[in-house]
Amino acid sequence: MKKRLIKRFLKKRNSLIICLCILLSFIFISNGYSILNVALNITGASSIINNPEEVWKPDVEFVNTKQIDNIFFYDIIIHNNSKNTYQNWEINIYDNENITYAYEYGEKEDGYRIIKNTEWDNRIEACGSVTISIIFIVNQNVEDKMTVKEYAKYFVENYIKVSGSISELNRNGKIITKGEASLTLKESEIEITNLSIKLDPLYKTEIENERLYILDITNDTEYDFTKIRANVYIGKENELLEVSPNEITCKNETNTNFELPLWIQLKKGQTTRIYLMIISKDENFIPDIVMSAKIE
Repeated sequence: MKKRLIKRFLKKRNSLIICLCILLSFIFISNGYSILNVALNITGASSIINNPEEVWKPDVEFVNTKQIDNIFFYDIIIHNNSKNTYQNWEINIYDNENITYAYEYGEKEDGYRIIKNTEWDNRIEACGSVTISIIFIVNQNVEDKMTVKEYAKYFVENYIKVSGSISELNRNGKIITKGEASLTLKESEIEITNLSIKLDPLYKTEIENERLYILDITNDTEYDFTKIRANVYIGKENELLEVSPNEITCKNETNTNFELPLWIQLKKGQTTRIYLMIISKDENFIPDIVMSAKIE
């Protein structure tokens, strides 16, 4: 399965860094997708952005889940230890000349990138948390002052800030649903209706109750899909380990949002395949999933 995936991905993108990170992601997957097998656990700083709404100061963790040479896999975990539901959270990742990103995370502003929950439809319930995964590369030249591992720690502690409010967001877009999964369409987005998800009965793994799901997406519209995102509902009793390929995932207690890399753009009549690895004791479990696409 991995060889077929790698061949397909290499045809899609010529960027050496992106291909390398994708290959490393498969290595990471084959080693068990242990998203919280913590190699480095740091209680991160956070800041408040001026906002007329009632603000909150979140508890943030930066967890180094994997390191391969100077490539780092990090989780940004936002904890809600209050009695309120966090409705509106935002992550600012500020530019750093010694850091290269595996993907184009969030929306670019002047000197930083923004990841918002308005992109993911993810509130953070009381006593809950949400996890956003990123991959970045540390410039080897920093070795003169500190190791790449030390610099990665310095980067997440000083260049990533989290803020937000507990006020309800005013969503103007259409909400699409299937079962317990839901997604709010943004401007220039439509619902992807031609998709199917099935369990691969031949998948072998050493991880107990881990199952592989195959998600096929077909563009049967009159438009080209330039950006694809999704929400998958798995419930509290199951765990989503990995989506392959993905640009960014945002994990909540019962559901996970993810975006496909920008180089996966479905033209009219094309089909692509996504793989989801889920731990479930139910042999017949099929997750609810909804997907949207930006069109041109």
